[in-house]
Amino acid sequence: MCIRDSKETTQSGADQEDFEEEKVLIQSLGSLKKKFSWECLPLVEQEPTPTQPKYNLYERIPQKRPRITEYDPEGPYCRITVIKIGPELPKSMEYILTPNGMVNSNRNTSHNFLTIGRQQMTPEGIIPNDICLSLSDRATSRIHSKIDFQYGFVCNKIPIADSFVGFLFATKNADEDSVISRLPKEILAHIYSFIKEPRKFWITDLRSALGTYIRLKGTSKNKIEKGNEYLFGGEILVSVLEKSVFDVRTQTESAASSQAFYAFLAQERKNKAEIHGINEYDEAEIDYWMTQEEGAITQRSTEICMKPFLKIEVALSSSHLQTHILVPNSQKEFVIGRATECNIQVVHQTISRIQSTITFNQNEWWISDGRGEKESSNGTWISVSDYWHKRQREESERREIDHESEIKISDSILKFEIFNNRKMK
Repeated sequence: MCIRDSKETTQSGADQEDFEEEKVLIQSLGSLKKKFSWECLPLVEQEPTPTQPKYNLYERIPQKRPRITEYDPEGPYCRITVIKIGPELPKSMEYILTPNGMVNSNRNTSHNFLTIGRQQMTPEGIIPNDICLSLSDRATSRIHSKIDFQYGFVCNKIPIADSFVGFLFATKNADEDSVISRLPKEILAHIYSFIKEPRKFWITDLRSALGTYIRLKGTSKNKIEKGNEYLFGGEILVSVLEKSVFDVRTQTESAASSQAFYAFLAQERKNKAEIHGINEYDEAEIDYWMTQEEGAITQRSTEICMKPFLKIEVALSSSHLQTHILVPNSQKEFVIGRATECNIQVVHQTISRIQSTITFNQNEWWISDGRGEKESSNGTWISVSDYWHKRQREESERREIDHESEIKISDSILKFEIFNNRKMK
């Protein structure tokens, strides 16, 4: 049995099938050329609003779905191991996901992705979840999250979207070819190779109350984005409220922008924010702006700020929030943990002495679990939903998962492993 890293196997599988997919596309282009015209092709596909679901999670399949009862251990599959799933269920359960679906799943709804939640069955007899977590755990939503797996398996073909082919051959006049349509088919196939659906596994949070989290792997650095939310240990939430980097290619630092930055820091300090990484000169400038009238500070602090900083919020509890501003002047590395020597000390039983490290490097902000080669005990987890989606109870953007990804839903942890995901001869 061969365990392969998802990134490695996905790439190798994709390389092996590139020629075959391009051949299919080239053959399809000619046959579909006359199928579309400019008038019948929607130029903009309207996205559903956040309050409108893109699919019905409770829509029963019209006819009984063929039940998958076995799998080939030599073929591609995923093993999902669930641990810590509640007192009324075993401490560990395993599920097998094949390219056609999950083995022995009882779900009878019509969508083609794997769903995870605590609801076992509705009064109407609908079984909405492939993996049922603890029914008594109210922190887990009825249908909590989903995993898109079909295109992650190399053996499953990625269909060529008719809308893409139609766009290439759309004409204002059905009898007159567009400029694009006169390009060689091989070039069109090459263009398509850049925009086709990537071969990856994805997880999406389905508007759950308390979120879905992915563990940061080892001590590798992960890029921080505005709106990211992290779970430190088991209970401490850290949200990225603002992020700034200085782009030397498009921005020029000026005295005015520097003063706006110090006015911003003075305003944040007045709002009880803790500021880290500043030097003596920075302190003097902030002290100056602290003595200015409120109106002058507010006006200057709202101007464009061109200096790098990171503004995060640490939620020690629902009523105890701390704001921290990280400025990479006197230091480029900021350590968070329980130890007194940490830049941001968080005293909690689930937090390690060195929980995580935030660094500013190559004009970008990064986060890693632990420090150096030492990981934290309970992990650092990134939320699938960003700060804004979570508070609006909106469906999240999808996030990639790969071999040995760990997913946290309330007290349940799901380990995702990929086996034999390579092109079969």
